[in-house]
Amino acid sequence: MKRWRTRALGAVVVCTVAAGAAIGAAPAAPAASGSQPVGKFATGALTPVAKKNPMCDPSTGRFKFQYYAAPPCVKEWKAGTDNGGATAQGVTKDKIKVVVLWNTLPADQIAMAGVYTDGAKAALIDENEVFKHVYQTWGRTVEYEFVKSTGAGETEQRADALAVKQLKPFGVIDLASSIGTPGIGGGRIFEQTVLNEGIPYVTPMPRSIAFDTRTYGQLIAEFMQKQLVGGKAQYADASLASKERKFGILHSSAFDNKYFQSELKRLHLPTPVEAEYTIPPTQQDVRADATQVQEALPTLITKLKDAGVTTLIMQTNHSVAAAASKVMAQQEWFPEVVVTSQPYEDLDLFARTFDPKVWSHAFGMVWFPPYLTGHADETAQAFQWFWGTDKGTRWPIAFYNLLGMYSAIQFVGPKLTKSSVTADNLSKLFSIGGVAAGGYYSKSAFTVEIKVVAPGEINPRGVAMAWWDPNVTAPGNYNLGGTGKGNYVYLNDGQRFIAGHLPTQKQKFFDSSVSHANYETAPPSEPKWPTYQCVDCPSTGSTDLVPASSAS
Repeated sequence: MKRWRTRALGAVVVCTVAAGAAIGAAPAAPAASGSQPVGKFATGALTPVAKKNPMCDPSTGRFKFQYYAAPPCVKEWKAGTDNGGATAQGVTKDKIKVVVLWNTLPADQIAMAGVYTDGAKAALIDENEVFKHVYQTWGRTVEYEFVKSTGAGETEQRADALAVKQLKPFGVIDLASSIGTPGIGGGRIFEQTVLNEGIPYVTPMPRSIAFDTRTYGQLIAEFMQKQLVGGKAQYADASLASKERKFGILHSSAFDNKYFQSELKRLHLPTPVEAEYTIPPTQQDVRADATQVQEALPTLITKLKDAGVTTLIMQTNHSVAAAASKVMAQQEWFPEVVVTSQPYEDLDLFARTFDPKVWSHAFGMVWFPPYLTGHADETAQAFQWFWGTDKGTRWPIAFYNLLGMYSAIQFVGPKLTKSSVTADNLSKLFSIGGVAAGGYYSKSAFTVEIKVVAPGEINPRGVAMAWWDPNVTAPGNYNLGGTGKGNYVYLNDGQRFIAGHLPTQKQKFFDSSVSHANYETAPPSEPKWPTYQCVDCPSTGSTDLVPASSAS
């Protein structure tokens, strides 16, 4: 079975797909009580009628889907029932036309064994079968056309959007923006242009690149307040450990520093020495390649060191963190390094490539859950529930984009129109009931948070308290495998926190007696999820489906 491991690994759950991911967790219609009838074009979500759907688990009110954020049930759909027919561009009574922007990885990234495996197109096709099996699409089947991206620059993004427009789809999935470092196409300009050209729906929904970084500014400020301010730099090397903490921050030009400064002011915190590197305005932080900023890093590191910084907030992605750590080692500067959960500096697989002496002083907030023996990440678990463990190509980014799209189709109901899938309307639909799932919301250390947020709200990002141990040898976090030397080790049994709820008690970073790199069995606090058999699925013997064989 092919596995797609890109530097968008969990973006799961990362801001680029967070809005889409969140949709699957929340009910979408006002509750009806007793025998109140469900309208012809209503979904029936949260009604007694929905619990009578054979796909529904009446004890949970959610579909029988092996995923911790399985969708709330809707009414059963009878074949031949009127669904409104051609309700929008790209929609007929039988089909929903969706265009997928994609491309293949550059050869140098394909060659990175264990990190990249080319297969975006195949993954989208195979992940689609999972959602097609579970979600209600009201008598319609989603059909795809694939368009190769021409590049990630503004001109190319606009040209690709116009090419997609000519196909007159109902929806667009931008996979290209999550392929490779830097991305090989798509992005916010492509997504917004698609919407401006009259296509009803695109995933991920375009949001300001800077706005999406506010979740980190929020977390960093609170972490400083509760864990760092007023103390000595005890986790730095001996030359700095006895000094009062002086903060510095390394970040890209995409980081919303103005918002971060407002958070510091609100919490009466000191202003860190700032070191900013420039990335293209069309690019997200997670896509920044260190080669783009390599020349600037020595000057920035010298600035921070000469300013007497003892505590460096590393608000960078994995690529820049790796390069910066090597420059710091060259300059023999070993301050405290505060990990902010910025992708993917908090992933063992990549952190092992950072300078080990520099990173031996790293601690803070980690988004990726710890390794648990026998536990697949939830997107893999859902995929294998349908396909089995030896079939198909999976990719979390494809999963989350489809989760958003299928949730929209299901919870809008049979009358799928352009106005029904606007960001504002979907936010209203999906947040009725206030349901959130996983991580902080369910006291789970081994799932991540899924929650609906309205446009303009900061998406909550769950984090665990952890530190880097360069000497421990263990499997990589997030159950990606790759046993190696150097791992994040977790406090509080991997308990997860969101902004506004970070721990106030001082954490015992670098205390091995209360830390764990991995778990053989789940702690007693870990919730138990229902187990369902997948009916008529390849995993249970069905031979009707053959997985996509390649991304050609």
